[in-house]
Amino acid sequence: MRMKEDNKIFKTTLSFSLIGIMFVLIAIFFQLNQMNSASKINLTYKIYNDMAEWERSHPDARKWIYEYDDKDSVFLKDHFDKWQFDDYLTYYETIYSLEQKSVVDNSLVYDLYSANLEQIYEANNFELERLIKTMRIQQNDPEIYIGVEKLYFEFMERRKTISGIHKTAPTQK
Repeated sequence: MRMKEDNKIFKTTLSFSLIGIMFVLIAIFFQLNQMNSASKINLTYKIYNDMAEWERSHPDARKWIYEYDDKDSVFLKDHFDKWQFDDYLTYYETIYSLEQKSVVDNSLVYDLYSANLEQIYEANNFELERLIKTMRIQQNDPEIYIGVEKLYFEFMERRKTISGIHKTAPTQK
């Protein structure tokens, strides 16, 4: 009879220990998940701050990005190399790649980057789109700025409101 009681106590103790370990593992999982989310947010903001620093160090490009008016006819192709605009587009390439690997916060990426990318992509009657296509042909490389292009179309699909330019979100060709 004593052996049955000892066995019952052992099973009860083991059960409570396993339940305790499960609770600890669940708590660790949620803590790691929160840390992962914080890391994604921090990386997203770091890239955003790096872009802002690039913009500050290129005031003419910054003016074109934020203050352009199609009727002013300031063309990106005329200033692309002088402004080192390829460095700016590389940020969008990076964001796209990191977003595909779920390394950055997708909602925050949309909130921080979609308006600017839409603006520069559509400026001067989609000059950036034409410029990218020309570069791809000249360099015989269909992957040039593919992340910029895909990110633009991804943002357009996620768009909550449609601008006056678009009656429906544009689709990738």
